[in-house]
Amino acid sequence: MVINRIGKMVELLTQLLPSPEHLQFQNYELDVEQQQIRVLMESVQQTVYCPVCNQASYRVHSFYERTLADLPWANYQIVIKLTVGKFFCDQERCDRKIFTERIAGVMAPWARRTKRLAAQL
Repeated sequence: MVINRIGKMVELLTQLLPSPEHLQFQNYELDVEQQQIRVLMESVQQTVYCPVCNQASYRVHSFYERTLADLPWANYQIVIKLTVGKFFCDQERCDRKIFTERIAGVMAPWARRTKRLAAQL
């Protein structure tokens, strides 16, 4: 019975979070004291393009974690901890040698909140 409830909670979280086609749910942490749900996600984009020359890139440089605020659920603040990749641009004439993947449907570059939260604000 507990496993079924956990499975349903994961299914619910997956449906409520932004862009399931670009992001994959990993886990969540519930902080009742701070009324906060931290959702751990990672990017699963198949192809990543350099933002300067638009060349497709497949060579991973590293990964890092971004923190984004999302729409609140009831009385809980939602914080998304998103793991995204940094990639090498192999285009010789491009000025950008390393870039961070963009997830345009979810957030603007350098943003600290999701696009849907920014639109509501």
